Amino acid sequence: MCKRSRKLGLEALLLTAAVLCGAAVLWQAYTRAAHPFELAYTEGNVLSAGARVASGLSAYPDPASFPYALNPYGPVGYLLTAAGIRLFGVSLFGPRLLVLLAGVIAVFAIAGLTRRLGASGESAF
Repeated sequence: MCKRSRKLGLEALLLTAAVLCGAAVLWQAYTRAAHPFELAYTEGNVLSAGARVASGLSAYPDPASFPYALNPYGPVGYLLTAAGIRLFGVSLFGPRLLVLLAGVIAVFAIAGLTRRLGASGESAF
């Protein structure tokens, strides 16, 4: 067996392993997104603010009225959560799915930028 064919076989093996690992990570993230309960403390607060935005109210309720709620994040997250609620209903699945999609888009954006800056296609991903 020549060195070139051995190198191609190793590259194919590594590519297959990378694709399988990527698929496993995406599947795990998708199944985690489908959990109907909070996985982090602030998810409920963000969901509540997104539901307020989806129903036409402000994401920031009056701090002097009961119930006392303080939404410390900027409006972009609440607007995206409201978009997930409009698409999938009031649940944590829609906003989590949007976050997962944003993560996948970020991976491809970083890989494309790295490739454009001179890295090889394999090392960019």
